[in-house]
Amino acid sequence: MLTFEGECIAFLNSDLIGKDIYVGCSDGSLIRCTLRNDGPSTGDAYSITSRQAVPNKRSIDNIVLIPSISKALVQAGGLIYFYTLPTLELVQQSLGPIRGVITFTLDDADAKKDLYVPPKPPTNSAPWTGSSSRTPADTVSLCIIRDRHIALYNLNQRVAPVVEIPLRGHTVARRAGRYLCVADAEFYGMVDLEERQFMQVAPLQDASPLIDVIGPGEFLIGSSTGDSMLGIFINGNTEPTRQPISWPAHPLSTCVEFPHVIALLPDRSIQIHSAETQTLAYIIPAQPTLQPSLQPVFLTFNPGSFLIPSLLRNGVLRKAKFHILRHAESIDENAPPSTPTKRTHKHLESDYSIKDNSPISFLETKILVAGTEGLQALVPSTLLSRAETLLQESRIDEVEKLASSQPHAAVDGAIDFLTSPQKAVELDYIYLRLALKCLSETLFDTAGEHFFKSHADPRLLIRLFPDLRGSLILPPNDVVEVFATVESQLSSTDTIDEIIMANLVRNYSPIKPDVKSAPSTAELLTLLRDSSRVMLLRYLRKLRDARHASPSDARQCNWSSDIDRACIFLFFICVVDTVFVKLLAETDQRAELHEMVQRSYETIIFEEVQPFLVIYGHFSALLSVYTRLNNEERLLELWSKMAEGQWIDTSIESNPIGEIIQLLSVCRNRDLLLKYGLWLAEHDPLSAFTLFTSPPRDPKRGAMKLDDSMILDAFKSSSPIIADQYLEHIVLNKLSANPIQHNDLVDKYLHNLIEMLEDSDILNTFVSSLAEYTALKTKEPFLVHFATRVPDSEAKTARLKAVLFLQGSSLYNVSAMRRCVEGRRDVLVLERAILDGKLGNDRSALNLLAQMGDFTSAEAYCTLGGDVIPGKVAQFVGNRAHLEAWANLVVMPQQGKRMAKMASPIEVDQRRTRNLLKILMEVYTRNGGGTPSDETADLLNSQAINLDVVDVLSSVPPSWPLSAIASFLNRSFRRAQHESHEGMIIKGISWGQNLKASDHAFTVTKGGWVEEQGPGVQAGIDTERTNDDAAATEDGEGEPNSFVEKAGIYRPEGIIAQDVVDIVPVVGSVTSASTSVNLARKEGFVNVEENDDIGGVAGLV
Repeated sequence: MLTFEGECIAFLNSDLIGKDIYVGCSDGSLIRCTLRNDGPSTGDAYSITSRQAVPNKRSIDNIVLIPSISKALVQAGGLIYFYTLPTLELVQQSLGPIRGVITFTLDDADAKKDLYVPPKPPTNSAPWTGSSSRTPADTVSLCIIRDRHIALYNLNQRVAPVVEIPLRGHTVARRAGRYLCVADAEFYGMVDLEERQFMQVAPLQDASPLIDVIGPGEFLIGSSTGDSMLGIFINGNTEPTRQPISWPAHPLSTCVEFPHVIALLPDRSIQIHSAETQTLAYIIPAQPTLQPSLQPVFLTFNPGSFLIPSLLRNGVLRKAKFHILRHAESIDENAPPSTPTKRTHKHLESDYSIKDNSPISFLETKILVAGTEGLQALVPSTLLSRAETLLQESRIDEVEKLASSQPHAAVDGAIDFLTSPQKAVELDYIYLRLALKCLSETLFDTAGEHFFKSHADPRLLIRLFPDLRGSLILPPNDVVEVFATVESQLSSTDTIDEIIMANLVRNYSPIKPDVKSAPSTAELLTLLRDSSRVMLLRYLRKLRDARHASPSDARQCNWSSDIDRACIFLFFICVVDTVFVKLLAETDQRAELHEMVQRSYETIIFEEVQPFLVIYGHFSALLSVYTRLNNEERLLELWSKMAEGQWIDTSIESNPIGEIIQLLSVCRNRDLLLKYGLWLAEHDPLSAFTLFTSPPRDPKRGAMKLDDSMILDAFKSSSPIIADQYLEHIVLNKLSANPIQHNDLVDKYLHNLIEMLEDSDILNTFVSSLAEYTALKTKEPFLVHFATRVPDSEAKTARLKAVLFLQGSSLYNVSAMRRCVEGRRDVLVLERAILDGKLGNDRSALNLLAQMGDFTSAEAYCTLGGDVIPGKVAQFVGNRAHLEAWANLVVMPQQGKRMAKMASPIEVDQRRTRNLLKILMEVYTRNGGGTPSDETADLLNSQAINLDVVDVLSSVPPSWPLSAIASFLNRSFRRAQHESHEGMIIKGISWGQNLKASDHAFTVTKGGWVEEQGPGVQAGIDTERTNDDAAATEDGEGEPNSFVEKAGIYRPEGIIAQDVVDIVPVVGSVTSASTSVNLARKEGFVNVEENDDIGGVAGLV
């Protein structure tokens, strides 16, 4: 461990952490040794950090470390020197050396102050400052033995004397609380420091004194019995507390690591007794082959621990990469490490922290054996070595007891933050070895327990079940770190069936016909398979419970805290939760399955889980998961299959069709809405129709553009009636511009109407209504008469729909529809007129309307340019018969391009109107014969503005009296005279404007003007202007302004002289005047207002 060439070790000690050792030599050298970072492979585990000599250069007799105040007390040549820790700097000013010292000691509780809180003194003890073990937290009670007395001091940053107790000749002393056990050349004695009393205990009997502290108020002293020696346990009152122990010879050195008492005998052997049972527990024989300089001389005990490098432990716990699947043959050494399987201990923050994959491993010990020139450690048999021995002998129960008995804390409950991680790794290794051993023995319940305690990667166990593993573990996620010593054992089997068969062959072979087929072993094989799956289920449940436990409870499962720092932790959770759900579904544990999917639905890979839930009929769990995930596609699939009867779950009480409708009503996915809307159209056409025709419930969704043709085809295959209704919806409400759909709809209307006319009652009703209308000679259109006078019926509604659609739409095949109604030409007269108008057969359409006596519609036909039904009539009929959508096609809303395509144009060419009126006039005159009709007179009176006198006179039969058209002629002549006078007025106004514009333009361009002669002014001469010009000439300022040709031109800012152009006015015509004025306005020279004075206009008029 550590050697010193040519130096004789006199005394040594270590700090409480165990990384520094302080050695005192016989030549006065004080050496500090520190644990090396590079491990034991390059020489001694400790290296010399500093070396110095005590001031008096005498042999060092004692070294006491006090970490609580960071001081080291070194006794050499009767003096105590004070040094700082850990640098060993001599303190001279505040703490000078103490002289006349035979020996000194500290309270055993002060030496362990950083490890545990000393017990309180008895309540009946009288308080005494300094002598009691209850000193302030940063103060240490120091007891110095001098030749004539015992001196007590309080030690902190200074030494403060407390009291002196007279006592002579003692050379050895140990203190435990209020009691100080001392020895001189003849007797042991006990001093009560509080009562200041001394009592003799026992004689030495020609032996060197031996005193050790067992615990608070308890000591071990040696009593010689000739060649052997007894160790007697006494308390502060000198009463025996335990049975004595015996040694075959007087020990050279002793120390106590309770409950063990370790003694170095003269033959260099070491005996270890139990203070609890007073029996010899172990003997370490002498090692004659050891170098003389390393032969044991004395023992030393450290309240903390020494760290001893261990090559054996490092080899056993070395990590290696393991491929879960055998397909991988090579490992990329440069690849990043796989997922960690051990926790990171937050308290390992120093340079000496232990990591699982570190090449340095350490053992802990509290006992050092010092030779003359070197140090060795007294290390008990390791946990790993004992476990390996027991495992090789298949003593599984003893290994379990050994592992469960190992504490995770250091002495007296304080956390040993260097050694606890090492112990944890060792326990993980032992439990993993136990788990694999139990697996090979098919002890599955025990194997699962040990696998959980090993904190190993759960994929190592899941991999053995290929059907449960599925595609969860695939490259590159199939590489984990394992202990190198178990890699070969893991690689030997791939599935749980291989393990079971190997065990059956080992225990039952040979058996006929073979192990797999024999009835007894086949049944056992099935039972073992079921047992292994139960084991996996319990193991995964424990992992989940530990993951969801509180931090204080989760300490028992460190796997979750290990990988919680890594990004791949979520993948591990998904693997565990997914396999767990599969097992719950397989074992029909419905309650736990539902709770699982409710709590951990986000960490379940449902592509893996769905087949298990479907196979075992857990559709309610599947529904719960999809609902939590808001997975519309999966929910629609589930409800559709339940509606079709493919999936059955009696625990689900909801109506599948209703749930599908509810989902589709808020669905924002166009493809899903179309797919399952078509499905709904096949299974519940009425609900599908309501879905597709109702506004969306979610206002954020807005209207979706769906393939109406596909939906219509689905309705046609499931319900023709619903298909007809949906066709009306897409044409009338969605304003489809598809000619095929328009043609289909009007074809259905007409064929349905013709089929209804096969009923004689309906036919008679229609014929009588036409006859009644013709006889009444009313001015209301026939459509209004039909809508108001005929009783409500399905046939009436069908005809109104057909008429309004025929008039409103222009996207159907008009010729085909005209042929369709030809078979009922005697009844469907209005329909024929509409279709003739669509075809441009104006004379035929007007003839039909005249035959019906619908003169109002005939006149509207002319004014609307070929439309039989005006918008107001359509709106009236639509409102009365609740056919607003059909009426809107005729009313022609002014928004929407598609509506503009379907509707008739609003503005009709006046020329076409006159032509149509001329045709209508001809129809009236021909049908009326030689007698003028009221309809003709009404037409002439209402449409006189659109009728030409010449055309009317040429159409009127000679037999008509003049009085029949007198009113028309009077209004026509009066209108012509008015237009003539209006033209003359406009001409005069234009002439006057022309003259004014020409005069203004002349003034601007030539600089002259014309003024009327007034009083005191000579004709044509402006006295003021002449005087101004003369004055300007006399002053020598140049020519007068009247001589400047373009002086009067207004030049706006930014216009240069080159931009000015002469304007030559042209006078004599209205056109020229208008042109001149417009030109002057354009150039910015003139602005003629409408109220300017225009002379001579009235005379012209």
